[in-house]
Amino acid sequence: MKDSNPALAIAVFAHNESARITACLESIRVSIINSPCNALPEDSFQCFVLANGCSDNTAQVVAEYQKQYSWVNLVDIKEGDKSNAWNVFVHDVAVEAETYIFMDGDCEVVGDSLYQLYQYQKMHPNKNALAAIPMDIGRGTKQQIITMVTRGGLAGNLYALPHQFIKRVRTENIKLPIGTIGEDSLVGALACFDLDVTKGWDRTRIGVCEQARFTYEPMGWLSWREWKVYYRRKQRYSIRHWQNKMIKAILTTKGPHYLPGDVKDMYQHYLQEIKLSWRGLDTYFDMLAWRQINKDTEQVK
Repeated sequence: MKDSNPALAIAVFAHNESARITACLESIRVSIINSPCNALPEDSFQCFVLANGCSDNTAQVVAEYQKQYSWVNLVDIKEGDKSNAWNVFVHDVAVEAETYIFMDGDCEVVGDSLYQLYQYQKMHPNKNALAAIPMDIGRGTKQQIITMVTRGGLAGNLYALPHQFIKRVRTENIKLPIGTIGEDSLVGALACFDLDVTKGWDRTRIGVCEQARFTYEPMGWLSWREWKVYYRRKQRYSIRHWQNKMIKAILTTKGPHYLPGDVKDMYQHYLQEIKLSWRGLDTYFDMLAWRQINKDTEQVK
């Protein structure tokens, strides 16, 4: 790495992504190459693959890729948790950069999107977070695009945080609770509150860069394995639904400095935020999530 801070520090979250991580890294490399007029040369960025809790050979695949490209760094984390990996990258790896990119290892950057995010951040220095939007591949992505463009918000697949925001997160030692599902929702909330609930919620603190796009492999509905993945995903979405209600209660009454180190600690004090109600098909998964949260709470006591 060169002596001065790189323009970009890219965090790639990978949990058992041996089949897709090479395509992800290649999309990053190509995106950098596609930056106009060599605006992002190879010494202007570093990529950190946060292989967390992998039981496959993700780390070995990354290590092989790393032999070809010096900008790739492998961070092997024992615990399989994205929020914990986020904390490790921000607070422990703690690399300095102008713009920080966060993306999932099963996604791919489209075109010169990394350059677009970098330029957007330079043109909008007061934004706390920058959102990329998905390519329209069906399965509701068209509606997701419309919602993001009109209402703001982050997609955890690919987003960016500026140096000034990360610096404040580090200085104030704000960390995501381990076990948080959908870290993008919490990061987005921190950005909208400007890390201070007394400033009020303002969605315009998140900028949506429509020129920055990502894509991912759509689910194959003909496969029984994919249906099982979908079932587990729906369960996680319902757990996230309840977690978000608890986190909202903490943020709006106390502030981000009172976020617990682990969501299980939060469960003990905010179970009253769970109020089952009819949400169509999601109601079934909400009940499963409620049982799981109660089980986790009992284990902590």
